Amino acid sequence: MSKGTRMAAGGAAAQALLLLACGGGGGGMGPDPVVPTHTVTVTVFYDENNDGVAQPTEVGRVPGVEVSVGGRTATTDKLTGRATVSGVREGSQPVTLNAATLPAYYITTSNLPALNVVEGAQTMVPLTLPIDPNRPFIYMGFGDSITEGDGSSTHEGYRHLLADMLRAHFGGAAEVENESQSGSKSDTGAERIGGSLNRTRPAYTLIMYGTNDFVRPECQRDFPCFTIDALRDMIGAARAARSLPILATIPPVQPETNVPDRNGWVGRMDELIKPMAAEQKVPVADVYAAFMREPSLSALFADRLHPNDRGYQIIAATFFNAISRPLGAATASARRSLPLLLAPPSAPGRPRG
Repeated sequence: MSKGTRMAAGGAAAQALLLLACGGGGGGMGPDPVVPTHTVTVTVFYDENNDGVAQPTEVGRVPGVEVSVGGRTATTDKLTGRATVSGVREGSQPVTLNAATLPAYYITTSNLPALNVVEGAQTMVPLTLPIDPNRPFIYMGFGDSITEGDGSSTHEGYRHLLADMLRAHFGGAAEVENESQSGSKSDTGAERIGGSLNRTRPAYTLIMYGTNDFVRPECQRDFPCFTIDALRDMIGAARAARSLPILATIPPVQPETNVPDRNGWVGRMDELIKPMAAEQKVPVADVYAAFMREPSLSALFADRLHPNDRGYQIIAATFFNAISRPLGAATASARRSLPLLLAPPSAPGRPRG
């Protein structure tokens, strides 16, 4: 082979190597293929019978839950429980829920299967409540004449307001049933709650007791008397009946028509109720704090003890926050959760509590 031929062959080889290094030719690696992404829909539903399947009769949905599909996240909407997750890579992708965003007492039923992500993919994700054999969507209002609704124009107090809020949020036919006893003290409540639970079989038990304890001499002399123990017993009874307890702080009273130290007594008692509830892992509806945030406490009452319509709206919103939010979540101002259309204040009613 001549010298010229050898140089030509070497140049051709060098050119071939350069083409390979630059990705030229049919055998190059080339850029990674583009994987399509899609928008998928995840609906989080209340699985009443805990079978993992969305039955036609299971209409409850769970808003406010953060869902993730293939690392892309969105939050479920109120009433529909639906989250629209965009930008999810095509193919099999894991579906997860952020447990810190679940409303109090809701639990996942099992490990969630992966979702085959294609255009228009949808999935139903179950959550359940540990209430069997109690009745779904039944909430038992348990307390004294404030739970009865004295002072309100409807004579139902917070109960129908709360039921409307729950239906608009979770779906389902929420009902707040009345198991109140006007004038009763918390020790009486602890004695009678078993019968109320047996009659009503509620999914949730809404406990608001202690207003009338103040008039007992031992409760002023030997603070905190029986109140905290009685409330703890009510929580235990609800749990034993597989009903989910929600504990309210004691509301303040009309400051202008009561002895000055009465609201001080209420505030001190509520500062004991909250850590007890935290110890018991029970959501707190902090009614006392919600009332005290108002510009005028006196404007919330129909008489010396009972709220007017505006006061009952605050109680309803505070219970709603405790039911619908994760356990331990900071409670925002109850006023920001009130319906836009407020009923006019009721006329003063006859004190019964």
